[in-house]
Amino acid sequence: MADGTGAFEIALGGGENSVHAVLPGFVSARAEKGPDGVWPEELVLVLGPRALEIRGRVVDETGAPLAGMHVGVLDGEAFGAVGELGSGTSRMKRVEDMASAAGTATYTTSKDGAFRIDGLQSRAYRVLAHEPDRLWGTEVSVEAGQSAVEIVIDREQGSGRLRGRVTDQRGDPLRDVVVHASRAFGAEEDHYNREANELHGASARTDELGVFSFPSMALLDVQLRAYRGLEFQVYHRALSDFEDPAEVDIQLTRNAEFRIEWSEGGPPGAALSMGLEVSDGSQALMYRRYGEGSIICLGEVILEGGSTPVLFAGEGSYEVVLLGENGEVDRFPLELTGEGIQTVHR
Repeated sequence: MADGTGAFEIALGGGENSVHAVLPGFVSARAEKGPDGVWPEELVLVLGPRALEIRGRVVDETGAPLAGMHVGVLDGEAFGAVGELGSGTSRMKRVEDMASAAGTATYTTSKDGAFRIDGLQSRAYRVLAHEPDRLWGTEVSVEAGQSAVEIVIDREQGSGRLRGRVTDQRGDPLRDVVVHASRAFGAEEDHYNREANELHGASARTDELGVFSFPSMALLDVQLRAYRGLEFQVYHRALSDFEDPAEVDIQLTRNAEFRIEWSEGGPPGAALSMGLEVSDGSQALMYRRYGEGSIICLGEVILEGGSTPVLFAGEGSYEVVLLGENGEVDRFPLELTGEGIQTVHR
């Protein structure tokens, strides 16, 4: 956080490629590494002009205003993990939410269907207006700065039923799992636009038999997300052109906590970071705790010293891949099972 004179101090490791500054009401500023890959001794970040707005109203197919509709941007720019004062936790934030006076780039329409989204950069945004809990809505592309946008929601769209069952790896039913259904958009956006994704959708909770249902939902492309605390991996699945009723079986993978410790000298080959691969060669996600009930999702872990922090990933078999400045420097198998923190010695 910058002080009253605008001065700040930040420790930069080997993995950062940019520094981002955001102040509510202004277009953000970003500084990049130099062409030689080295940071200057002093960074000067110049904020842009006043942040822009999108104003308008939401109406039905007859032109009547619709109150209580959720309206927000789906493709906000990633800022990163931001610590929450006094809580010891961090949350992934978008630039637009941080630049907004309200702290969010998602709003609810007033009785005359009006909405106002502030904190926006100078570019086009994907704006979604929809009826809460039923996924009926309309997505439009809008250039920031427009003040007379009209979004039409066809409330005559057909609705259907979506139901299913959630189990663990043994096939046992899981109760109290939250199943969230939202309008599907790019998986690469979900990581930093999770808050918008949560608001633009509907949630159900499983019963003692692991069963959940959405009794009335527009038959659109849907992204399902199921989770129960930090005990299990978050489940993602996209549904497209499903029939009424749609039946979905969900299996959650239990998480396992682990730490890797190296002998004297640390990781081999001047490794800078570590990643996990699954059997098909794709990258697995790891998670790290940031306070009670709060986590951060990691594609790679920056290595410092002779051990990793305590991490967790789904139970299963992986390849640990160590990366240096010029690519891979080592790899070895990792089997995650059981309870408690699993320590792997290398």
